[in-house]
Amino acid sequence: MSRRLGKELEKAPRKPDSKRTGDEDSTQAEKKDSNEHEGSKAEEQTQTGDEEAARKREKEEEEARIEAETLHRELIERLESKREDRERNLGSSEGSAPKGKDTSIKKNSAFVKKLKSVTEQQRDSLGREVKGLNLTRYIDEAAVSIGEAKYKVSDVGCVVYICCLIHRSYADFSPKLLVELGKVFAEGLSKDEKPAHLTQYRTALRLVAELVVCGVFPDRKSTYGLIFRVLEMIVNGDENFIYMSVILSFARHCGEDMAGLVSRKQRQMLERFGFSVPRSNVRERGYPDIERG
Repeated sequence: MSRRLGKELEKAPRKPDSKRTGDEDSTQAEKKDSNEHEGSKAEEQTQTGDEEAARKREKEEEEARIEAETLHRELIERLESKREDRERNLGSSEGSAPKGKDTSIKKNSAFVKKLKSVTEQQRDSLGREVKGLNLTRYIDEAAVSIGEAKYKVSDVGCVVYICCLIHRSYADFSPKLLVELGKVFAEGLSKDEKPAHLTQYRTALRLVAELVVCGVFPDRKSTYGLIFRVLEMIVNGDENFIYMSVILSFARHCGEDMAGLVSRKQRQMLERFGFSVPRSNVRERGYPDIERG
């Protein structure tokens, strides 16, 4: 009897544990709330990240626009400065006889020696000396000193400045200087891996081009002819690309003025924000007929 009762009790359905069920429901509800909270938090983080990325893009775009605007302004100012120098130098091609300037042999000779080692740091002091000296009897020596000097590329700007000052007072300086600079290239190309005159080639060619641009060398046929012959000599004769740096330096510093070359990076930056690319007026008259050597 007892066994039978026990079996019947085992078969009978058990009532659910109300406490246990309540705990499970509560846990599930908490998990659901937690998942919803995490989802909301993730969504907020995503939105915040998108907003930050958008602000970063806007900031970068504004910085790029300012950079392009600054570049455009600097290019215009540089070209305007060159145009003014050119007009002034071309207008004073006859030279003006210096009056009341120092004719001291000692001071003039010392100045001529300084021309062999001009640096950008000497711009102001050398400029004052040029304006205070009477170099009439020392023009030949001044041209020779500049032609023989081995300047750094970074100092070419100062040399151009000094040449402009001398040119405006002494009409016979420019043709003599062109002859001396032409002598740098007279020996032709070297087969050495590191030619001793490589740096001089680089600076002399740039100096000639810069002096054409600023109007110190008004005889366009002879100056363009010299530049063309040097470039042609390198292109046709430099089999081992030893003189490639000469052409690269020329293109980088004088390409825009002499051939209308503009850096792709600069052009794309300007065009991206609607700025036109400023152009030099040096080539407005076109290129003269050049006699090939």
